[in-house]
Parts: sequence; structure tokens; C-alpha cells
Amino acid sequence: MHYPAEYGGGIYVDNGSVTLTNSTVSGNSANSWGGGIFMDNGSVTLTNSTVSGNSAEYGGGIYVDFGSVTLTNSTVSGNFADEDGGGIFMDDGPVMLNNSTIAFNTAAGDTGGGIAVGDDNTHTINNSLIANNTNATAPNIGIYDGTHTFNITNSLIVSTTGMTGIGVPTNGVNGNIVGVDPKLGPLANNGGPTQTHAILPGSPAINAGNNALATGLTTDQRGAPGARIVGGTVDMGAFEFQGAAITPVAPQNQTITKLTNLDVSVRVAEAVFGIVPIQGASVSFTANGATGTFTNGATVLTNAQGIAFNAFNATDALGSFSVLAQLTDATLLTFGAVTPLTFNFTYLDFDLIRRIWHDPLAATPPDRFVLGRACATIPELEQTEQEEPNPEEAMESMAVEFDEKCLPLNQE
Repeated sequence: MHYPAEYGGGIYVDNGSVTLTNSTVSGNSANSWGGGIFMDNGSVTLTNSTVSGNSAEYGGGIYVDFGSVTLTNSTVSGNFADEDGGGIFMDDGPVMLNNSTIAFNTAAGDTGGGIAVGDDNTHTINNSLIANNTNATAPNIGIYDGTHTFNITNSLIVSTTGMTGIGVPTNGVNGNIVGVDPKLGPLANNGGPTQTHAILPGSPAINAGNNALATGLTTDQRGAPGARIVGGTVDMGAFEFQGAAITPVAPQNQTITKLTNLDVSVRVAEAVFGIVPIQGASVSFTANGATGTFTNGATVLTNAQGIAFNAFNATDALGSFSVLAQLTDATLLTFGAVTPLTFNFTYLDFDLIRRIWHDPLAATPPDRFVLGRACATIPELEQTEQEEPNPEEAMESMAVEFDEKCLPLNQE
């Protein structure tokens, strides 16, 4: 049986430092301080890492007493404190956040659902998201004790309730966004070695950061091949929206014997990693080489799974035709052109073939077929039985017997 530690359920350090890169600290618990990480008199530095699902009395995710916490391209999510500091409890020292996300943490006590700070310190928060944390008094950043100064630039904080001191952010000042939903996805595998919160299309955090404050960052928390700056300006938080891509749900090349209910459904997702679905994206469908209608119309919006379901019902087609599926969502196209998809269909009209056997000159459109032989009756197929069929002799095993009623069309 596993018993919780008193301090530092995941990592305990006394007089030292913790440096984590591309790492996850998750599912730990402590009876007192620091469910995920406990540091006494030292520094905690996280890069491209996630601290999630930990619990303690104080500092459900991280607890530091006399030291510092520095997060870059990192996420603190879903941690719980019975008292204060659901995500981070900094007892005495600065908190520094760079392109990081503090979200969905809970403190059941007096203050700091996301972060609780104590004593007198100065804290720096750049290009970061602090959102959807829970506490009755100070849901996102709470003051445990002391007087604090906040240098906050180009960051989104859903609520500053309970946050006091110098530099409490105001919406629209220093590039900060206050009181606006960041449209975060759940903590999930969105690509890369650690879980992240995706910022969804339409999020105010997209392209709202400050490039100068992201100097040296080439990727978001997920790492390559995703870029840190897409669309010209860095996003707030640990996740960078990479634009959109469209992929087929149905096969792109199909040989068909009917013209109805031809699946041309597509999926729209975040580009590069292709994992995060995009809901509400507009996709247009166009038929080429055939006439007909689309079951769900010529323009379809994607559902929660990012899928635009549609089917083509042709009324006139012969031989080969295609359907083009193209992303037409203006917002998504601001990130760059999105290559459309083409569904190719080869139609085998067996009814027409039968009619050609019976009356080739009357049934065949002269501009579509060139016949080498015309028959007044349907030739019979004779198959030579073999005990062990040989694939190389397959053509020889099938023979068409032409009688005097089948004449070459070029016969004089």
C-alpha cells in the first residue's frame, strides 16, 4: 500500500534545485506541503514540462519555501490543495512565468486556486495564461501574506479577484487580457512528450503575446516540429496554435458502381501535429465532371470531432469525376493557405455496359467510346477449369467466344 509523504509527494529537495525539461510530475500526494514538488531553500525550474493531478494541504502542485519558481513553456494543471495554492504555493520568493499555463487548479482554503504567494516579493509573468482555477476568495492569484509587486505583460488572467499589491493587471494595459475566456481545451496529448491545454480557434490568446518576451523559444511546450511563433506573433501560454489542416475521412480514390451517397467527409484539425480537432470550421464542396447534390449542402461546419460529414449524390456522371473539399474559414486561413482535398471517383455503369452488348450503336455515346467489335448477342464466357489455377495463366483461362454476329466495326 502506498502512503502519502509528509512533504513532496513526487519530488522532495532540501537546500538544492530542481530542473526539469520535457518532464511530467503527476498523480502524487503529500499530507502537508508540495503534492508534486517540494523545495526548501532552493529553485524550481521547469521547461517544456507539466505538473498535473497532484494534491497536498498547501501547494497541490508545487511548494517552495525560500527560493524561486521559474516556468518556461510549461503547464500546471488540475492540482488540488486542501488549503492554499492549488497549483503553486510560493512561501517566500519570486514566481516567474514565461509562456506558461496555470489552469484548472483548486484550493479549498483561503486563497490562490492557481497561485498563492507569501512574504514580500516581486513576480514576473510574461506571455502566460492563468485561467479557470478555483478558490472562493482568489481563484487565480491569491496573497497568503506580505506585500507583492507584479510585473505582468501580454498575459491573460481570467479573474484578478483577491489579487492585491502593485501591478495588478488591467484589461488592455501592457497587452494584458483580463476577464475573458481563453477557450482552453482539456489537458490532453496534443503532441510532444507532455500533455498540454490547447488554445482553440477564436481564443483571445492567439497572436496576443509579445515576441520580444519569447526570445530564444523556437517551439511551444510540445517541441518540434511545432513552431513557437505562428501567424507572426507568439501566442499566450505554453501552447502555440499551428494553423489548420484538412484530411480525408473517406478514401480519396474510389471505384464505384452507384452514384448516390458517395462519402466525401473530411476532418479539420490543428496543423503539424494533427491531433487537436477544430470545431465550427467552414468547408465547401464542389463537384467536377458530374452534376448532382450534396446531402448536407455545399458548405458544412465541422463538429466537435473536427469532422465535416457530407456525401455526393450524382445525377449525371460517366467515367471519372471528382469532388473538391476546401477549407473556407476566413479566421483559419489567416494562418496561411490550406491545401484542399480531391476525392476521385471512377464510375463503372454496368447497366450501360449491358445495353451496349445488346445494341452498341444505339446505346453508346459516340463521343465517349471507341468500339473495336459490335455484337448482336451477348458473347458467352467459357472458363477452363484447372486443378491449381496459375495467376500467370489467368487471362488464358478466360475466353470469349465470338460468333458470326460479332463483327469488327472497321470491316468493309
